[in-house]
Amino acid sequence: MVRSLFSIPVLRSLVPAIALAFSPAAYAGSRSAEITGVVNINTATADELRMLPGIGAKKAQRILDQRAKHKFDSTDQLMKVKGIGRATYRKLKPNLAVTGANTIARGEKRTTSENAAPEEKEKHEPEGKKTSKI
Repeated sequence: MVRSLFSIPVLRSLVPAIALAFSPAAYAGSRSAEITGVVNINTATADELRMLPGIGAKKAQRILDQRAKHKFDSTDQLMKVKGIGRATYRKLKPNLAVTGANTIARGEKRTTSENAAPEEKEKHEPEGKKTSKI
């Protein structure tokens, strides 16, 4: 009988780590920026469309192809594009427009430690007042 390199308890302890490694959160670092502003899907370039979460080069090109056929009258018409369903549309909706300027910008996502209130800095005496410590 061949002995297994890993025992059952060891394998069970590895399952959560393996699941985390292949989760979508593991890949979030590649696009870990916060999106602000909107993209006018009737005037946006492929690069501007690619700034949207979940939109890569292929989907951006599909949006441009659809726009070449028919101008978008409302943002929900984006769901006519192959690969953009309800779930994707819901994520994109706050950053979509059919009129106006493109104001989309990508900023750094703040971590929880950055969002926390900053610790009080040491209080220093004003430069004009000098006290002697005895």
